[in-house]
Amino acid sequence: AKLPRFSGGAVGYVGYDIVRFWEEIPENNQDDLNLPDSLFMLSHTLIIFDHINHTIKVVSYALLDGKESPQIVYEKAKREIDGVIRKLRQPSPSLLHRERKEKKKEIANEKVESNFTSDIFQSRVKKAKEYIRAGDIFQVVLSQRLKRKVSASGFDIYRTLRSLNPSPYMYYLKCGDFEIVGSSPETLVRMEEEEITYRP
Repeated sequence: AKLPRFSGGAVGYVGYDIVRFWEEIPENNQDDLNLPDSLFMLSHTLIIFDHINHTIKVVSYALLDGKESPQIVYEKAKREIDGVIRKLRQPSPSLLHRERKEKKKEIANEKVESNFTSDIFQSRVKKAKEYIRAGDIFQVVLSQRLKRKVSASGFDIYRTLRSLNPSPYMYYLKCGDFEIVGSSPETLVRMEEEEITYRP
């Protein structure tokens, strides 16, 4: 069977602040989230969804370490695939709508908090324009962090985002005690064989 473009390898993220490992940038912001600067996961078994053709492929890598024969390793990988397919065929548990509605009511009045006041944000925009006019910078992204309590899981948020604002590059990462959800309209960097695609 033909494998999709990505069928194995490191999956994760590189945080914006990792640039500090290469460039001397003053650290003015306090790190109050205490998240890793980068995190990557390697999996020997993957469930690959094709959202265009509505198909699922299960891939398991038969890793040869010299301790077992290739045939035994192959059979183990086959059993792993069969086990995943069995789980996928099981009916999913029904959602407890009543419980979800009650939780929704609890957080409906929660306020959205920003790490900027409106005045501070506008002053930063003004300062950025001054830097551009002076020729010090040509592009700037003023990030604003918004937070509020939610009852939904990260995966529920991902599914809602996919349905409301589908994008060709969407991601959901479950990283232990935190989750990352996002989408992008285009790829940033792609390298295939000897060709690099870069869209800043």
